[in-house]
Amino acid sequence: MKKLWLILGLFSFYTASYAYEAEDQLQGLLIGKMAQFISRQDQNNDEFTISVLDQSFANLLQSLYSNTKINNKQVKIKHLSSIDQLSSSDVLYISDASPAELEKILEFAKKANDILTISSMRGFAERNGMIQIYFVSQKPRLRINLDRTRQANFQIQSTLLQISDVIQNK
Repeated sequence: MKKLWLILGLFSFYTASYAYEAEDQLQGLLIGKMAQFISRQDQNNDEFTISVLDQSFANLLQSLYSNTKINNKQVKIKHLSSIDQLSSSDVLYISDASPAELEKILEFAKKANDILTISSMRGFAERNGMIQIYFVSQKPRLRINLDRTRQANFQIQSTLLQISDVIQNK
C-alpha cells in the first residue's frame, strides 16, 4: 500500500511539474504572438529585444526564439540580474517580484522609455503593468491595462483587445 501512495505521489509531482513547464512555454510563445498585434511609432531597432529578470525563463525564451524573427526583426534575449541593467528593450518580462520590487521595476521601465511590461503575476495589470498572462482551466488569458499601454504610446490592434480582458483606470 505504501508503494502505491509513493507512486501516486511521484506521479502527481511529475504531472504538476509538467503543467508548470507547459505554462511557461506557452507564456514564452504568447510574447511573440502578442508582439504581432502591438506597435509603437518610435521603435526602429534592428532587433526585437526581450529582457527578462529570471535566468530560467530567459533560457526558455532563448530556446524558443533562436533564429526567429518577431515583426521582421531578429530576436535578442537579455537576462538581467537586476532592474538597473535594463536599457533599450522592446519587452520586459517580469516573472516574480514582491509588491515593493514590482513598483520599482515598473517605475524603472517607465523611465527607460516605456518598455512593454508583461508578467504572469496575479494583479499585475491592476498594479500598472501593461499585459498580464494568466490561466483559467489551463487555458491562457490576457488582461491588458489599456490606459497604461496608451500612456506609453503603444497601439494594440482590436483583434488582440477582443480576446483580452481590458481594464481601465477610473
